[in-house]
Amino acid sequence: MYKQSENPLYNPFLTKIPMSTFDIVVNYTELLNDTCVEFPHSHNDYEIYYSLEGILNLKIKNTPVSLPADHFVLIPPSLQHGSIYEPNTPKKYFVIVFNFHHHNNKTSSFKFDRNFISTLQNSLEMDDFYVAKDKNQCKHLIPQIQDELETKEFGWQHMIRNHYLSFIVNAFRNIITSPVSYESEFSELNIAIEITKFMHNNYHKNISLKDVADAMYVTPRHVSRIFNEYFGTSFGKTLSIYRLSYAKNYLCDTDYPVEKIATLVGFASPQSLYKLFKEREKMTIKKYRDMHNKS
Repeated sequence: MYKQSENPLYNPFLTKIPMSTFDIVVNYTELLNDTCVEFPHSHNDYEIYYSLEGILNLKIKNTPVSLPADHFVLIPPSLQHGSIYEPNTPKKYFVIVFNFHHHNNKTSSFKFDRNFISTLQNSLEMDDFYVAKDKNQCKHLIPQIQDELETKEFGWQHMIRNHYLSFIVNAFRNIITSPVSYESEFSELNIAIEITKFMHNNYHKNISLKDVADAMYVTPRHVSRIFNEYFGTSFGKTLSIYRLSYAKNYLCDTDYPVEKIATLVGFASPQSLYKLFKEREKMTIKKYRDMHNKS
């Protein structure tokens, strides 16, 4: 009896990949071969046929399409299509069916999500299909998808979603080849982390909350509040720790006097360095220097 051979890469269950303003819903994935008989059909989803081995012949909108290995076709919703059955003609291909479901009751500050959808809409003609050579190695994700479906180890549902998303985005990258410049979004910037970067780069100067605030285009009060909420400590204490830590480099690598080191790392006086060093390191600067000079 002739019938379609079974393959462990088969997932008919809806898999939702949540985004901020929409969900990507993968409706079906399967690894197929020359035993698959497919009827001409259309649906309201996107579909990708990815040729892995041999030549995959399809008919899309009554147009013959041949896909050699490492090529794929993206079929937008509502286009009639189907693979052509060719007995005893070896071929292997992967199919993924998906769509984008917008959130009706959510607003989001994530512009990159909105830009993702708008770029797709502006770049793709919904009444045409797209054939492309895969330059982004999408095929390497297919065995990973199969492995997760077979083993179902801890977290496999999350891994499946990651692999699906990577496959879909990389497939679109083969079609949308022009660079996309998305406007940076200050509302998404981790200001607390940016403050630490500013401190790393400017610890040796006489910086204050106002200097950081001016660099971040916010108020000093906002800097202080954000930093405390995120790290559970104050800006001033952290700046002193940076200065003390970098002072250790000078103590180990140079014979500079403490007065010069204090100036190089931004302390107002050597006494401040002496005092903080004793408090935090539980030893004097001289003892610390002697220990490291011996080693």
